[in-house]
Amino acid sequence: MRLFKSIIGGVLALGFMGTASAVGSNSNITVPISVDDNDRMAVWVQVGEHRSVATIDTAATFPMVDRLLLNDANSAETGAQVEVIGVGGSRLFAEARVGPVAVGDTNFAKLSAAVNGRKEFPGHRTVIPANVFEGRVLDFDFQRDRLDVYNAKPDRTGDHIWSKLAYSEVQGLPFIRVKVNGTEGWALIDTGSDVTYLNTVFAKQSGAVLKPEKTQEIFGATGTNTGQIKILEVRKLSFGHHAKRRFDILSANTPIFAHLGLQDEPVMVMGMDVLRHFRLQIDRETSMIYLGRPENETDGRRYRISPFSGRVRRYSGVGESNY
Repeated sequence: MRLFKSIIGGVLALGFMGTASAVGSNSNITVPISVDDNDRMAVWVQVGEHRSVATIDTAATFPMVDRLLLNDANSAETGAQVEVIGVGGSRLFAEARVGPVAVGDTNFAKLSAAVNGRKEFPGHRTVIPANVFEGRVLDFDFQRDRLDVYNAKPDRTGDHIWSKLAYSEVQGLPFIRVKVNGTEGWALIDTGSDVTYLNTVFAKQSGAVLKPEKTQEIFGATGTNTGQIKILEVRKLSFGHHAKRRFDILSANTPIFAHLGLQDEPVMVMGMDVLRHFRLQIDRETSMIYLGRPENETDGRRYRISPFSGRVRRYSGVGESNY
């Protein structure tokens, strides 16, 4: 059942209508982050005197703040509402001006945010869009538990295998080109989702194989699946020099794809279960994304390591890195 809860939590963080208003943000900052065993990213956020855990989300365009963090001294509702696009459709949340807000060592005097008072909301109830941070590069280093934001070329020092990928924005959200079983499509880079999944168009065009037993095992006991979410087997997911082979993946047609006008296109969400194995750099000046996997050196020969299988395979250093 964790997979079903994960996809709900990830998608609800997507597609906020409008843009974030960041006042008083700094460049060249570092924000401590962590990723738990459920592939969910967390960061400490302080609103006035109140502190809580939040997610920094590359696939959100409007902040959301837990109502428990707010009081009359640090917030004022505007009377407007914010529409949030989620797995079950859209929901309306009250809008408020909130501040001061501290995230890592950067401070925002005021943020316009959706007020989240829903107890049933999955995941972290405070969401900070990555786009509120000013700076050329967003550098998510999940191995070192930090996000760096700076005005310089991406820092690709260290022992990594790098892929350089152009990204395109759809309503402010970053998409890269990927291949599933050799079929090209688009992937939304989503640090707010702990699970990766693809839509049924991508599943059909790529020939991904339905796994009815696993689908029934996860959803059958509760009856919560209406047939819109399935478990599939993929032979190969590839992007840049990286690839993953023979694994199960969710397939779901969530309203976010229709909201973005991509419901008829092969499209997927690349969540933290994949992204956490990379150093993710988003260069907003050049519209490039860099994905780096740590590499090991032994006797001058490189190795590629799959954290999912534990297999170690020798290769020449040219071509794919099997993450």
